[in-house]
Amino acid sequence: FALESKDKHVFKTGCKLLRHTLGTCCESYALSCDTVPRCIQMQDSENVVFGRSAQLQDDPVQWHVPDGECVELAWKILKQHVLERVAKLAVSVDPSVDMEQDNPSY
Repeated sequence: FALESKDKHVFKTGCKLLRHTLGTCCESYALSCDTVPRCIQMQDSENVVFGRSAQLQDDPVQWHVPDGECVELAWKILKQHVLERVAKLAVSVDPSVDMEQDNPSY
């Protein structure tokens, strides 16, 4: 819907969503293990301080590592929403271009 819109802002939002979706499917990144802010109680005090830094030695870090299914999904999304538009653009510039012949992997 958004990538077909004539509204510049809706189209731009759709492009950002596409970019972030493809990045999420194809990139490795750290996953948040905590659902609460880090906090520490100060010694000799009842005060609790929020927002302490991570202690890498004891903090469990989980990672999203893309597998074949994620990469395949990214390829399908890319093919449907980007490559078809590039092919149409190429044909509109030069009608003699045959994208299927030039790039049989489409």
